[in-house]
Amino acid sequence: MIKTFNYSTEMLRKQKGIIIVLIIDNSVAAFMFGYINSIRKSYEVPKLAISEEYSFYSPGMILVNRSIQMFAETTDIRALDLCRGTEQYKMKMGGEIYHTYNYTIEL
Repeated sequence: MIKTFNYSTEMLRKQKGIIIVLIIDNSVAAFMFGYINSIRKSYEVPKLAISEEYSFYSPGMILVNRSIQMFAETTDIRALDLCRGTEQYKMKMGGEIYHTYNYTIEL
């Protein structure tokens, strides 16, 4: 966990990490944290969370939709990668399943 936390904070410091937050009634309804991949022109999101209090409004889908619009209008980012998993909301948003490889290197 410490390695992941350090990587995440380092990406923010280098201006390659972005946190996007959806606010409803002055409360956080959803947020996502990810990294800019300039080679793929993508925003890769390993962490997306929603508040159960606002789940009726589908805040995760609203957040993804508005983020895609924002990136399309203001940057050269052309893909939003929600990383691992085949959750229903990803498929509803037009997601595509791809294989992720995991490697362990023992030194």
